[in-house]
Amino acid sequence: MRMFPPNYFAEEKDFPKAWENVVRFCMKEGYEIKTEYGPKAKDICSTIVLSGSAIHHIKRRILHPKFPTSGKHLSEYVKQFTPEFDASVFEYTYHNRLTNYPIGKDSSGVIYSLNQLENIKAGLKNSRRLFAITWIPEIDLGSEEPPCLQSIQLCVLQPPDMDNYIYSKGQVEVFLTWRSRDLFSAWQSNLVSIVFMIYNEILGDDYEIVKLTDFVSMAHIYETDFQQAKLV
Repeated sequence: MRMFPPNYFAEEKDFPKAWENVVRFCMKEGYEIKTEYGPKAKDICSTIVLSGSAIHHIKRRILHPKFPTSGKHLSEYVKQFTPEFDASVFEYTYHNRLTNYPIGKDSSGVIYSLNQLENIKAGLKNSRRLFAITWIPEIDLGSEEPPCLQSIQLCVLQPPDMDNYIYSKGQVEVFLTWRSRDLFSAWQSNLVSIVFMIYNEILGDDYEIVKLTDFVSMAHIYETDFQQAKLV
């Protein structure tokens, strides 16, 4: 009997297949644990490196046919990662934490905030310091719904070649760190939305993501999804 969650590592060039493989592994090898919400879940520690066609699939929103939350649901979810979305309808959104991160108050109690994505965009260069976080300790420690996404890091591997006769885009590596993650119903839509936000608010047309590393401390499939996940 397994005594703790196993580690999963994969390098994938096919986005739908990456989801299929990690779901199968979690269902077969995952450590069964009771969650804070009541139902049990199968749990693993997951690191998945995506490159090549997998990045193309994400940008084109090409999902696995058995991924349960696609279509209209995905389109609505992507909207939460845009400046136009009304974040007040939720306690927080990832976009709001990344673009409106509180950093202090003035004498009258007005909160100062930081747009971390703008800072990254302004600092795009050969750097390992392009980093944004969601976690606010005084809010999230002890919270019943702390953010799952913890951080986004970018590393510019190659700046755009503006002088070449044949223009070439800059190349960027992305790292995502998660506290917890629903593998079955959220993994693909999470990545589509975050990559959309990174291009929309940071990279524009001058850079392209060539590698994305997605690390999840506690990746899981809930007991209520076991039967559907077995069919993947």
